[in-house]
Amino acid sequence: MVKFRALPAALAALLLLATHVAVAADDPLSPALDKYVKLPPEKQDPAYAPSRCAGLYVGILRYAGKSLDPAQRENIEKESSALAMAAMQVRASQKGGEPPDYSDAVLGVVRAISDQHLNRMKGNQAKSGQAFMNDDLIKSDIAFCKQVAAFVPPVK
Repeated sequence: MVKFRALPAALAALLLLATHVAVAADDPLSPALDKYVKLPPEKQDPAYAPSRCAGLYVGILRYAGKSLDPAQRENIEKESSALAMAAMQVRASQKGGEPPDYSDAVLGVVRAISDQHLNRMKGNQAKSGQAFMNDDLIKSDIAFCKQVAAFVPPVK
């Protein structure tokens, strides 16, 4: 099992950085994420970012599926798994127990977020012919999640 002892602090620092990046770019990440990063640290849930990002990546996999290059697909699968595992580790460090104890709860959140992204991508495709590239929320989430994924040890 991979240990993520420094993960909550690293994610909190990343969220603080993301807030400054979003403000500097004058382009909010999204209403929900923008609201989250502005919360006081004691109100932030360090499992939110990796869960949200895992959901985004699963949504992309569900939408793009077999059209992705096999290496790209494998990379997204590994990143989504690592992010979900990180969220489970955060839950275990907050509430006790082992990360697998939180798999149902975390994967439920990941699935719900993935459903939202999948529906959004399908709607975008139907309206504009572009699933992601004309959607500022998805583009900003992709940029944010690349930063979050950099703090999470890869799945081997």
